Amino acid sequence: MNRFFEKHGLLKISSIFLVLAIVFTWLISLSYFNAGTLVSDEVVRLGLFDISTYGFLAITYFIHVFVFVFIAAGFYKFLGSTEAYDKLTSNIANVFKGKEKILVAISTLVFACLSGITTDYLYLLAIIPFVISILAKLKVDKVVGFASTFGGVLIGILGSTYSTKVAGQLVNTSYGLGVQYGNELVGTIVVLAIAYLLILYFTFNKMGKKSDSLLTDEFMSENATPTKKAARIPIHKISVVPMAITLVITFIVLILAFIGWEEAFGVTVFTKAFEWINSATLFDQPIYSYILGSDYFAAFGKWDLFGAVTILLVTTLIIKVLYRIPMDKVISEYGEGFKKFGKTGIILLVIYTTLFISVSFPTVPYFINGIVKGGVNLANIFLSNSLMSVFAVEFQYVVSMLSTVFTSFESLPIAALALQLSYGFISFIAPTSVVLMLGLSLLDIKFKDYLKFMWKFLISILIVIIVVLAILFLI
Repeated sequence: MNRFFEKHGLLKISSIFLVLAIVFTWLISLSYFNAGTLVSDEVVRLGLFDISTYGFLAITYFIHVFVFVFIAAGFYKFLGSTEAYDKLTSNIANVFKGKEKILVAISTLVFACLSGITTDYLYLLAIIPFVISILAKLKVDKVVGFASTFGGVLIGILGSTYSTKVAGQLVNTSYGLGVQYGNELVGTIVVLAIAYLLILYFTFNKMGKKSDSLLTDEFMSENATPTKKAARIPIHKISVVPMAITLVITFIVLILAFIGWEEAFGVTVFTKAFEWINSATLFDQPIYSYILGSDYFAAFGKWDLFGAVTILLVTTLIIKVLYRIPMDKVISEYGEGFKKFGKTGIILLVIYTTLFISVSFPTVPYFINGIVKGGVNLANIFLSNSLMSVFAVEFQYVVSMLSTVFTSFESLPIAALALQLSYGFISFIAPTSVVLMLGLSLLDIKFKDYLKFMWKFLISILIVIIVVLAILFLI
């Protein structure tokens, strides 16, 4: 079995759940919940042509994710080929030399906070490789690099407060539980804070030991190719200021664009600014609307990943102009970045195909019905949602398929928190967790090595979740 997972282990272990989803369609009739009652339909067995077709449909339906991750890979391969980026990340790494734990603590906290209030946590992949570049130069362990970045994102999912991507699904009145943003805020923040402190504790312990598996930056060229301008300038004289300013502005725009200002916080300033830009005229023409786009340009808080793609491409062009980088170089580096993300793209395809089949041909509710027959209590809510999360992958689909089962629970706010915490917990361990598998694949970490590092954290945070839910239910 170890030999089976030795090569391409992440792809193989995620494929197991795709195979299970397919096998279920052969053995179990289609099942779904209607007003909390299980409804069974006919058995629809998926064959080879069905599977390949639904795989392509998964790409089509989640094309924004695939395009974004490949563009992000190309963007950072391009950045990693420039001496200015190399020098900038080296300068930052030198600041934290001997203070690696401070950087780890800051990085984990920032990603956890951003993930907890975002409209789509996947956009953080446009920022994470920058931190990875710095951590790699500080020679930290691979799993330390994961915990400091993707681990922070997972903590934010677990302790989501105002994220429309997670908490917002429970707020939704059409398929959610109709709770409010900030639902059980104290309990959520307690879990978030303890999870953060726990992951820091285990990460710091790991940093105190000698590592045989150091973090490497897959997108950084060993010898950055000088640009036309830089070819005549010693590297110590290359200015990093334009690079730093450009990246800071890019990151700020992305962060502002992916916070649910109006929906979650009731802040309308960005919506009003957007309306003003769209209506502003020059020579009696809405020229700004023409330039930015009248169909897909949106106010901050309403962007999707295609908007993030646009920002990364614009940033690429700005850096190209600032450092006089030939267009051929830009294209070739983007191509190399696409290749770097090829294996990860296949893993994503498997995960989203599992989602597509599990939602379009639902069979998992059959098993969940067996669980909830024992009564709708916190334990069954947590267990049922955990099982559904493994196959439905995205929280919005998990909630839409299960929410009516738990509306009879005596406290909807606590039921909603149990759903969120179970999804967040499963995101740390499920081979169908997009954030988890993206991180492990990008940093070249074996699943067993990840579990070897994280198992104590997972047991600890599971105990914390149980205690918090029990206290909230009893008071």
